[in-house]
Amino acid sequence: MNKIHASTAVYKKLKLFTPIDKSEIIVANKSIQYNKVEIKNLNFGYDNDFQFHQFNFIFEKGKKYAIVGGSGGGKSTLLNLITKKENCADNTIFIDGQDINTIMREQLLTSIAYMNQTVFLFNDTIYNNVTLFSDINELEYEQAIKAAGLIDFLNEQTQGSQYLIQNNGENVSGGQKQRIALARVLIRKSPMLLLDEAFSSLDPKTTYDLWRDIFQLNITCLAVFHDYDDSILRQCDSILAIKNGTLIEYGAFDELLEKKGYFYSLYNVVEIS
Repeated sequence: MNKIHASTAVYKKLKLFTPIDKSEIIVANKSIQYNKVEIKNLNFGYDNDFQFHQFNFIFEKGKKYAIVGGSGGGKSTLLNLITKKENCADNTIFIDGQDINTIMREQLLTSIAYMNQTVFLFNDTIYNNVTLFSDINELEYEQAIKAAGLIDFLNEQTQGSQYLIQNNGENVSGGQKQRIALARVLIRKSPMLLLDEAFSSLDPKTTYDLWRDIFQLNITCLAVFHDYDDSILRQCDSILAIKNGTLIEYGAFDELLEKKGYFYSLYNVVEIS
């Protein structure tokens, strides 16, 4: 009991100081559904050094988007702007038709799930690591762990969901850590998922298995990619190829390869390396 109280106390402190890139997800606010995220004539930069130049795009509900490009091209910055970690000019980003600058960041974050390579796990049970001590009913929990692909792992453990995580997850694999983080996302039913190279440190099979599960979800997903796995990218609804803050081209995987443009060069450089 003391361990649970201690873990809860640590979590409450982390809620105050830990940004969303620690996979902290709050219960979804039903007023923001992310039916459409529209970016209009976005210009953004630091100290007059513009990172985005007349950027225009519309992200539609339920679709899966891959964001690719060279290092420093603005991929992660785009996610930061959508979550208001960075501030854009008025009338450039709209959430369901509403200027993002008229929406409080706290309200935005209740409806966005964010994952990157860093997953923080408590020294506590898998159940508490997934639910984050929230009042979640058993059906919601079961649905989340099933969709995140945790069922087989839990069935292998004598304690099941009461299996104890040790030292930030040293007793589970990298893939299982990401699945726990994904279950955190799913249990809160956030309508939008942002992935910033979340699976880049995992082996190809684990990465593919995680994406297979994500593609089956009825949520909007924006994902920054470093590795260009064609078996994954071919399933994305659209690939955005960004260079120095400019949207060079976008479209389906095979369509972009046929153009033999910027994405074609990125893909072939990765394949050669």
